[in-house]
Amino acid sequence: SSYKFKNELPLYAVKVEIPKVSLVPHAFEVLSTNRSFILSASSEEEKTEWLTALLGAINNDKEKRKSLKRDHSQILTLDRSGFGSAAPILIPDQSVSQCQLCSKDFTFTFRRHHCRACGRVVCGNCSPFKVFLRYMNKEERVCAMCNLQNHNDSDQVDFPSSPLKEQPLNRPHIPSILIVDPKEKERETVMEGYVFEQDGKKWNRCWYMLGKDLALYKFKAHEDIRATDTVPLPGYIITTDITTMTIILTHHQAKKKKFNLKFRTEAMEEIQSQIQNRSNGR
Repeated sequence: SSYKFKNELPLYAVKVEIPKVSLVPHAFEVLSTNRSFILSASSEEEKTEWLTALLGAINNDKEKRKSLKRDHSQILTLDRSGFGSAAPILIPDQSVSQCQLCSKDFTFTFRRHHCRACGRVVCGNCSPFKVFLRYMNKEERVCAMCNLQNHNDSDQVDFPSSPLKEQPLNRPHIPSILIVDPKEKERETVMEGYVFEQDGKKWNRCWYMLGKDLALYKFKAHEDIRATDTVPLPGYIITTDITTMTIILTHHQAKKKKFNLKFRTEAMEEIQSQIQNRSNGR
């Protein structure tokens, strides 16, 4: 068997990171100016070996270039600044169940599209624009937010975008349901992660976010911006079962089981502690 050469990534233009959340085990990100992607190792040990080897090679290359007499200051760092100058990590389809701009649910006919400037998964209504991207050296589909950014930076950018179709960016009004601003998410979140929620005899995998506003927010996928359900914590009593790794939230006024919640998670102690503190108002 033989391998077909597809891409070459100069080490001076490569950066390696570990993603905050990944649907595949032992994952790490490779970022470069012309291509960025996620890799998955077969084990944690192999992941560590890859990271050590890649970071070592990048540092060795950097030191070699510093020792050269010629001035290589312009290429010693990975410059990802400037609109369309570097390839983004494309958010995997399975990490999103709704448009990351308008928050409408994707269906078989309401399809997903990737913004080639930021990597978001968006619908066709929120990405009717094509803009010249330097790292691709051609016009590609971008979302409404990136198109706006491109026009805000137009004084410094010499590449015009294709004719724009006026498309207002409106998010649906959904009472009592959180719509997350990605820029504010980290500041307003106590903790978040995937848990298994009991639904009758089934256990459904959901993404829950514990907010500083004394509420639990439920999402279908971790990159979604609109919560599908909200659970105010005051009034809930928390019990745990260590043998089954489950956490049970029981409302003191609930007469029907539908107001009670049961979770299964490996991070039981941390979740229990955080929920207890929030429900007590601390």
